[in-house]
Amino acid sequence: MSQYSKLPLFPGNHFPDVGKNNFQRPQIWTHYRGIPALSDRRRQDTVEMIALYPPKMAQNLTPGWLQYDKRVLCFDAFFREGVADASAYQIRSMRISFFLEDGTVQVIEPKIADSGIPQGCIVKRQKVPAGDLHERKFLSVLDFNVGKPVTIFSRTYHVTNCDDFTRQFLNQLGIRVPQAESIPVDPNTEMRKAQANVTVRRFGVKSNKLAQFLQNDGKVLRYSGFWDSREKDMGYVRDLTVLFYLCDNTLEIIEVLPANSGRQETLQFLKRMKLPKKASAVTDLDLRNPMTVLNVFGMGLTNGRFIPDSKAEEADKNEFVTEKDLQVGKTLDVFGRSVVLIDCDAFTRNFYKEKYGLEGITPLEKAQDPDQTSVVLKPKERQLPAFNGWGTHQDSEENCKTLEPKPPKTDVKKFISHENQVLRFGAKLISRIKENSERIFIVNYYLADDTISVFEKPVRNSGFTGGRFLHRKQFFLPNQNLMSSVRPQIFAPQHFFIGSRIQLSDHVFEIVSADCHVFDYMEKNQNTFPYANIDTIMTKIRDTIRPHYKVFIAEYLPKLAMRENGSLAADFEMMKDMLTHLLNGDVKTHEIITICRYFQSADVEMNMKERGSVVDWNKFIDFIGLEDDLKQDTE
Repeated sequence: MSQYSKLPLFPGNHFPDVGKNNFQRPQIWTHYRGIPALSDRRRQDTVEMIALYPPKMAQNLTPGWLQYDKRVLCFDAFFREGVADASAYQIRSMRISFFLEDGTVQVIEPKIADSGIPQGCIVKRQKVPAGDLHERKFLSVLDFNVGKPVTIFSRTYHVTNCDDFTRQFLNQLGIRVPQAESIPVDPNTEMRKAQANVTVRRFGVKSNKLAQFLQNDGKVLRYSGFWDSREKDMGYVRDLTVLFYLCDNTLEIIEVLPANSGRQETLQFLKRMKLPKKASAVTDLDLRNPMTVLNVFGMGLTNGRFIPDSKAEEADKNEFVTEKDLQVGKTLDVFGRSVVLIDCDAFTRNFYKEKYGLEGITPLEKAQDPDQTSVVLKPKERQLPAFNGWGTHQDSEENCKTLEPKPPKTDVKKFISHENQVLRFGAKLISRIKENSERIFIVNYYLADDTISVFEKPVRNSGFTGGRFLHRKQFFLPNQNLMSSVRPQIFAPQHFFIGSRIQLSDHVFEIVSADCHVFDYMEKNQNTFPYANIDTIMTKIRDTIRPHYKVFIAEYLPKLAMRENGSLAADFEMMKDMLTHLLNGDVKTHEIITICRYFQSADVEMNMKERGSVVDWNKFIDFIGLEDDLKQDTE
């Protein structure tokens, strides 16, 4: 043992200076960075190795367990195993893996379906003795090669092939690797394959009900038909719906009763069952057996022996109605009742077209019954009593319709789609008192349930505290009789726009402003809000301005302002004066705001404060589309 073996070794640290050699850590330790701490046994072996070799020779030395980490030699092999019959045997294929890291061996047998023998790991990963155990010799790389038998725990394996890495590794060691050999044919495997291909005839009726159910579950053929029972007393033509379930070949018939027929509503004409083609007796259906059995000998069920009759196997085939027996124009014998099929639905047409190639199925006309007269009685409209003032109109209507009081119905779809959507307007109170006219109010319209609430904005030193002015509820339009049987109309979103006046509980408010969400919502729903529909507004302006378009341009063109981007623009006040004069006052303030928002100047699109206050004159004139008429008049 050298003096260097007593020195402490740590990855990434240098050896201390020793004598004149200034010995430092060998290069081998640079490979240990990032590897878990070595065991004491491996660290001691490495120290001894460094002590045996000089530093210059040990610089490129790497231990085998690190150099061959995760490198495995893989071989294909087989061995013969005897079976119960002395003259027979079976071939079992194996996969032998030799781990270069530590010289261990593992044997695995690939699993084969329906082999009947336990497969998987035959020999766990371990060092395999090459002879007697007391000799302490184990299998090495030189013991494995293609075409060479190898003995592992008293069982001899014949190696037939190896992978490319194994072949290259052995060739680098100077070992010649022969070509791959074929594995002999296993007689037991060939016998099982031959037996699997033999069709064994089984007695009884072959049934594959599960596959039919999984393939056709939910698929129903629907036919329209009728049963003419006028031959009997009090008989008439009955409308029927024939349903054939493809999952189990059962058939169901439902009767379609006409309105006000006076009959008891027993709609099931035939319960769901397999319909026999020829029904001799109804009681025999539950006693039928899917196969015919023979009593070979003995009496009774316990002492006798029964076998199926192979010759009577096909006797009852096609005794039930299938989809092949259903077709428009055919007549079904439903236990003595003739049901005529006259039409089918689209799914049934596609089913027969794809499976049987039948096209052009023409529906038939139903037999007419002259004695049968269908009198359709319209339900009499109920006259609701006048409202008595208790509760709401909706609650009173529901209580009058039924004997049992029910709460009023809520439009759930409207509530979900417009939940938390509120239209907020600024308003002022119309009053003869000067102080009331200066008060500022906020009107909230809730789209979910058409309710309205009013809040007053507090103003300092005004004499009014502010806060809630009107509670949230539905408000009725004025000039209506609230005590009549007809439900009065309520304020809708269409009644709210800039410049409108609304009366809420004897208070008249004028809408003077609104937030941006209100204008965006109205412009998205132009069909509901006519004063936010740009097409309707511009059509009215175009029809009015057409006779004197030239005079209009000459009058207002000098009043336009030049923007920084070089375009002509008009402010809100100019557009208001121009449109009011042009339409003789037949224009709403909301319509002017809609025009200003639609034709806003490009340089103020990003400025929310000036949005809708500056109009691009060129866009406005181009939308009117009367420039061609002006050129023709000039020429």
